[in-house]
Amino acid sequence: MSEALESLLLACLSKRPEGRPTTAGELGKRLSDLPARHELGPDALSEWWQRTRRLEASPTPDREPSVASASTVLNIELDARA
Repeated sequence: MSEALESLLLACLSKRPEGRPTTAGELGKRLSDLPARHELGPDALSEWWQRTRRLEASPTPDREPSVASASTVLNIELDARA
């Protein structure tokens, strides 16, 4: 994980409210400002969304579809930013 991403994650977990991003918009801006390890063009993004939607639509025996898809998306985002 990059130092910049780690710093942002720690800010989100701050006990002091003034240390955390105040809005989802601010968090999104700070996330988008982080250097990505791999830049995705429009075709790659489209393919990623199609693959993610297939994962959401196919439940696993031990988990609900929404739980599996949420953890999958989070893992992809962290991997892309590390």
